[in-house]
Amino acid sequence: IKNHPIRRFQNNNLRITISSDDPGIFDTNIKKEYELAATAGLSLDELEEIKKLSSTYTSEKLSGRK
Repeated sequence: IKNHPIRRFQNNNLRITISSDDPGIFDTNIKKEYELAATAGLSLDELEEIKKLSSTYTSEKLSGRK
């Protein structure tokens, strides 16, 4: 996990969201995903900022809304 690009994404001010994708298949949950992000080098402050900002990110293209 130390080579995960999330640290590079954060350093380059990219929009980041952390979520649990298919928890039944991948045996994960949101808490585990945040723990992994911390293991990849993100601080608690960074994780809180990601959590706060992630709900503001939208994509007209992906949602079909304009």
